[in-house]
Amino acid sequence: MSARENVVYNYSPEFAPAIRYRAIPSSCTGAAETLAEARAAYRSDLSGLLRVGRCELPPVVEHVETKVLGILVREKVGAVHRDLVADRMLLQTLLADGQAQQESRAYLDSASGVGAEPVVVLADPQDTVDSVLEQMTGTDAVVVAHCDPARTVGWAAIYGPEVDAAVDAVDAPGGRARTWITCVRPWRIPNAPDRVTRVGHHHHPGEAGRRIVGLASAWAPVP
Repeated sequence: MSARENVVYNYSPEFAPAIRYRAIPSSCTGAAETLAEARAAYRSDLSGLLRVGRCELPPVVEHVETKVLGILVREKVGAVHRDLVADRMLLQTLLADGQAQQESRAYLDSASGVGAEPVVVLADPQDTVDSVLEQMTGTDAVVVAHCDPARTVGWAAIYGPEVDAAVDAVDAPGGRARTWITCVRPWRIPNAPDRVTRVGHHHHPGEAGRRIVGLASAWAPVP
Protein backbone atom coordinates (compact mmCIF):
# COMPACT_ATOMS: atom_id res chain seq x y z
CA MET A 1 0.00 0.00 0.00
CA SER A 2 1.47 3.39 -1.01
CA ALA A 3 -0.99 5.88 0.51
CA ARG A 4 0.51 7.87 3.36
CA GLU A 5 -1.35 8.12 6.65
CA ASN A 6 -1.45 11.15 8.93
CA VAL A 7 -2.47 10.53 12.53
CA VAL A 8 -3.18 13.30 15.04
CA TYR A 9 -2.81 12.61 18.76
CA ASN A 10 -4.79 15.14 20.78
CA TYR A 11 -3.74 15.57 24.42
CA SER A 12 -6.55 16.87 26.65
CA PRO A 13 -5.71 16.20 30.31
CA GLU A 14 -9.20 17.22 31.43
CA PHE A 15 -10.59 14.07 29.79
CA ALA A 16 -10.07 10.39 30.53
CA PRO A 17 -8.43 8.87 28.58
CA ALA A 18 -6.30 11.96 28.02
CA ILE A 19 -5.16 11.12 24.49
CA ARG A 20 -7.48 10.78 21.53
CA TYR A 21 -6.34 9.98 18.00
CA ARG A 22 -7.78 10.25 14.53
CA ALA A 23 -6.14 9.30 11.26
CA ILE A 24 -6.47 10.49 7.67
CA PRO A 25 -7.38 8.95 5.28
CA SER A 26 -8.15 5.72 7.15
CA SER A 27 -10.57 7.41 9.62
CA CYS A 28 -9.22 5.25 12.47
CA THR A 29 -10.10 6.80 15.83
CA GLY A 30 -9.57 5.87 19.45
CA ALA A 31 -8.31 6.92 22.85
CA ALA A 32 -5.66 5.89 25.37
CA GLU A 33 -3.99 7.11 28.54
CA THR A 34 -0.47 7.43 27.08
CA LEU A 35 1.03 8.23 23.70
CA ALA A 36 2.65 4.78 23.53
CA GLU A 37 -0.71 3.11 24.14
CA ALA A 38 -2.40 5.35 21.58
CA ARG A 39 0.23 4.50 18.97
CA ALA A 40 -0.18 0.79 19.59
CA ALA A 41 -3.98 1.01 19.45
CA TYR A 42 -3.90 3.04 16.22
CA ARG A 43 -1.55 0.62 14.44
CA SER A 44 -3.65 -2.30 15.58
CA ASP A 45 -6.78 -0.58 14.23
CA LEU A 46 -5.11 0.19 10.91
CA SER A 47 -3.76 -3.32 10.60
CA GLY A 48 -7.22 -4.75 11.13
CA LEU A 49 -8.81 -2.28 8.73
CA LEU A 50 -6.39 -3.06 5.93
CA ARG A 51 -6.12 -6.77 6.78
CA VAL A 52 -2.33 -6.67 6.69
CA GLY A 53 0.45 -7.28 9.18
CA ARG A 54 2.09 -4.37 10.95
CA CYS A 55 5.18 -4.67 8.76
CA GLU A 56 2.98 -4.00 5.72
CA LEU A 57 1.34 -0.84 7.05
CA PRO A 58 1.70 2.37 4.99
CA PRO A 59 4.03 5.20 6.00
CA VAL A 60 2.60 7.21 8.89
CA VAL A 61 3.20 10.89 9.70
CA GLU A 62 2.45 11.59 13.36
CA HIS A 63 1.26 14.88 14.84
CA VAL A 64 0.55 15.93 18.41
CA GLU A 65 -1.82 18.70 19.41
CA THR A 66 -2.79 20.29 22.69
CA LYS A 67 -3.89 23.64 24.08
CA VAL A 68 -1.13 26.09 24.97
CA LEU A 69 -2.32 29.25 26.74
CA GLY A 70 -5.77 28.64 25.34
CA ILE A 71 -4.62 28.08 21.73
CA LEU A 72 -4.95 24.62 20.18
CA VAL A 73 -1.55 23.93 18.60
CA ARG A 74 -0.46 21.02 16.40
CA GLU A 75 3.08 19.99 15.47
CA LYS A 76 4.58 17.07 13.58
CA VAL A 77 6.31 14.58 15.86
CA GLY A 78 10.07 15.00 15.58
CA ALA A 79 9.88 18.38 13.87
CA VAL A 80 11.84 21.34 15.22
CA HIS A 81 10.19 24.59 14.12
CA ARG A 82 12.35 27.59 14.96
CA ASP A 83 12.18 31.34 14.63
CA LEU A 84 15.57 31.80 12.99
CA VAL A 85 15.52 35.58 13.45
CA ALA A 86 14.92 35.54 17.22
CA ASP A 87 16.81 32.22 17.65
CA ARG A 88 14.05 30.54 19.63
CA MET A 89 11.29 28.02 19.09
CA LEU A 90 8.51 29.12 16.73
CA LEU A 91 5.92 28.36 19.40
CA GLN A 92 7.63 30.83 21.75
CA THR A 93 7.42 33.51 19.08
CA LEU A 94 3.81 32.66 18.34
CA LEU A 95 2.89 33.14 22.01
CA ALA A 96 4.94 36.34 22.43
CA ASP A 97 3.70 39.91 22.01
CA GLY A 98 3.73 41.51 18.57
CA GLN A 99 1.53 42.83 15.80
CA ALA A 100 1.49 39.62 13.78
CA GLN A 101 0.70 37.61 16.91
CA GLN A 102 -2.14 39.98 17.83
CA GLU A 103 -3.57 39.64 14.32
CA SER A 104 -3.45 35.86 14.44
CA ARG A 105 -5.05 35.73 17.90
CA ALA A 106 -7.78 38.14 16.82
CA TYR A 107 -8.42 35.93 13.81
CA LEU A 108 -8.59 32.80 15.97
CA ASP A 109 -11.09 34.53 18.25
CA SER A 110 -13.23 35.56 15.27
CA ALA A 111 -13.16 32.06 13.78
CA SER A 112 -13.99 30.48 17.12
CA GLY A 113 -16.82 32.97 17.52
CA VAL A 114 -18.59 31.56 14.47
CA GLY A 115 -17.97 27.96 15.49
CA ALA A 116 -14.99 27.11 13.25
CA GLU A 117 -12.72 25.90 16.12
CA PRO A 118 -9.43 26.26 14.23
CA VAL A 119 -6.17 24.56 15.22
CA VAL A 120 -2.81 26.29 14.72
CA VAL A 121 -0.47 24.06 12.71
CA LEU A 122 3.22 24.87 13.09
CA ALA A 123 5.11 24.53 9.81
CA ASP A 124 8.36 25.41 8.09
CA PRO A 125 8.17 27.97 5.27
CA GLN A 126 9.39 25.37 2.76
CA ASP A 127 6.85 22.71 3.74
CA THR A 128 4.37 22.00 0.97
CA VAL A 129 0.72 22.91 1.22
CA ASP A 130 -0.07 19.27 0.53
CA SER A 131 1.62 18.33 3.80
CA VAL A 132 -1.07 20.35 5.59
CA LEU A 133 -3.98 19.17 3.45
CA GLU A 134 -3.02 15.56 4.12
CA GLN A 135 -3.75 16.06 7.83
CA MET A 136 -7.16 17.66 7.23
CA THR A 137 -10.67 16.38 6.74
CA GLY A 138 -13.52 18.28 5.15
CA THR A 139 -14.70 19.56 8.54
CA ASP A 140 -11.33 20.93 9.69
CA ALA A 141 -10.18 24.52 9.96
CA VAL A 142 -6.49 25.23 10.46
CA VAL A 143 -4.28 28.28 10.74
CA VAL A 144 -0.82 27.48 9.38
CA ALA A 145 1.91 29.43 11.20
CA HIS A 146 5.54 29.69 10.10
CA CYS A 147 8.61 31.84 10.61
CA ASP A 148 8.49 35.00 8.47
CA PRO A 149 11.42 37.44 8.85
CA ALA A 150 9.33 40.26 7.40
CA ARG A 151 6.41 39.82 9.80
CA THR A 152 7.85 37.70 12.65
CA VAL A 153 5.08 35.13 12.17
CA GLY A 154 3.49 34.32 8.83
CA TRP A 155 0.09 32.66 8.89
CA ALA A 156 -2.81 31.69 6.66
CA ALA A 157 -6.15 30.00 7.25
CA ILE A 158 -7.29 26.85 5.43
CA TYR A 159 -10.89 25.63 5.69
CA GLY A 160 -12.37 22.31 4.74
CA PRO A 161 -15.45 22.62 2.51
CA GLU A 162 -17.74 21.14 5.15
CA VAL A 163 -16.96 23.81 7.74
CA ASP A 164 -20.21 25.67 8.38
CA ALA A 165 -18.60 29.10 8.72
CA ALA A 166 -15.36 30.60 7.42
CA VAL A 167 -13.89 33.94 8.45
CA ASP A 168 -11.93 35.95 5.91
CA ALA A 169 -8.79 37.75 7.07
CA VAL A 170 -7.04 40.35 4.93
CA ASP A 171 -3.28 40.81 4.94
CA ALA A 172 -3.03 44.59 5.32
CA PRO A 173 0.31 45.13 3.51
CA GLY A 174 -0.74 43.27 0.37
CA GLY A 175 -4.49 43.60 0.63
CA ARG A 176 -4.95 39.92 -0.12
CA ALA A 177 -7.06 37.46 1.78
CA ARG A 178 -5.44 34.81 3.90
CA THR A 179 -8.38 32.44 3.68
CA TRP A 180 -7.81 29.38 1.55
CA ILE A 181 -10.83 27.26 0.74
CA THR A 182 -10.33 23.58 -0.09
CA CYS A 183 -12.38 21.11 -2.02
CA VAL A 184 -12.41 17.35 -1.55
CA ARG A 185 -12.35 14.16 -3.54
CA PRO A 186 -13.19 10.61 -2.45
CA TRP A 187 -10.21 8.45 -1.58
CA ARG A 188 -10.71 4.70 -1.55
CA ILE A 189 -8.17 2.90 0.60
CA PRO A 190 -6.57 -0.17 -1.00
CA ASN A 191 -7.49 -3.44 0.72
CA ALA A 192 -10.36 -1.73 2.53
CA PRO A 193 -13.17 -1.65 -0.05
CA ASP A 194 -15.83 -0.77 2.51
CA ARG A 195 -14.06 2.36 3.76
CA VAL A 196 -14.17 5.55 1.73
CA THR A 197 -13.04 8.79 3.27
CA ARG A 198 -12.66 12.37 2.11
CA VAL A 199 -9.43 14.32 2.01
CA GLY A 200 -8.71 17.96 1.38
CA HIS A 201 -7.43 19.32 -1.90
CA HIS A 202 -6.77 22.88 -2.93
CA HIS A 203 -9.47 24.90 -4.64
CA HIS A 204 -7.02 25.68 -7.43
CA PRO A 205 -5.95 22.40 -9.09
CA GLY A 206 -2.25 21.72 -9.25
CA GLU A 207 -1.25 24.10 -6.44
CA ALA A 208 -0.87 21.56 -3.63
CA GLY A 209 2.89 21.48 -4.20
CA ARG A 210 3.25 25.19 -3.46
CA ARG A 211 5.35 26.10 -0.42
CA ILE A 212 3.75 27.29 2.78
CA VAL A 213 5.65 30.56 2.60
CA GLY A 214 3.65 31.54 -0.49
CA LEU A 215 0.20 31.18 1.05
CA ALA A 216 -0.39 34.63 2.50
CA SER A 217 0.99 36.57 -0.46
CA ALA A 218 0.01 34.54 -3.51
CA TRP A 219 -3.76 34.25 -3.50
CA ALA A 220 -6.63 36.67 -3.66
CA PRO A 221 -9.98 35.70 -2.07
CA VAL A 222 -11.53 32.50 -3.35
CA PRO A 223 -15.00 33.23 -4.80
